[in-house]
Formats: sequence, structure tokens, C-alpha cells
Amino acid sequence: MHWCCLFIDSKQNYVFDPFGLPPDTRIIKQIRKRNKNRIMSSTLQEQGIDESSCGQRCMVLLNKLFNASEADRPEVFYKHCTTKKDINKLWKKLGL
Repeated sequence: MHWCCLFIDSKQNYVFDPFGLPPDTRIIKQIRKRNKNRIMSSTLQEQGIDESSCGQRCMVLLNKLFNASEADRPEVFYKHCTTKKDINKLWKKLGL
């Protein structure tokens, strides 16, 4: 099983896959049925194919997005999904 996550606020849709893969077209179609807001997706592969920490990685990002203001969420998402150095520090801190 592989975990990805989706976070929706009033201005943006955030789709995160720890493998850095683009969102499945079925997910995009479902999002578009609900709103026409911009879709941001992760591009950084922060998890190896043989690792099993995708659920934890999704929960960390969702926690960050829930605790950020709506105005700050794009920057929080961008930093989380594009900076390998910071992500590796976070996983070491969490013991993953």
C-alpha cells in the first residue's frame, strides 16, 4: 500500500506523493468537480521505492498545512516538497 495526501483550502489544492510522482488523472478530475483552484503537487522524491514511511511523511505535511495560515500554505508546501536537505533533517529528528 502507498499513501499520498490531498489538502484543500479555499484558494489551492495540495497533492503530495512521497515518491514525487504527479497526481493521478482520476484525482485531478475529482478535484476539478469540486473547485477550479490551482493544484500544487510535489516533485521531489523524498522516499525510496523500498521504504515504507509514506504514511508518516503525509501526516507530517498535513500537520504543517493545518497549522499554517492560508496565506503561508503555498510556501510551506513548496519548502516541504522541494528541499531535500530540510526533509532529511526532519526525518532524522523524527527517527525515521
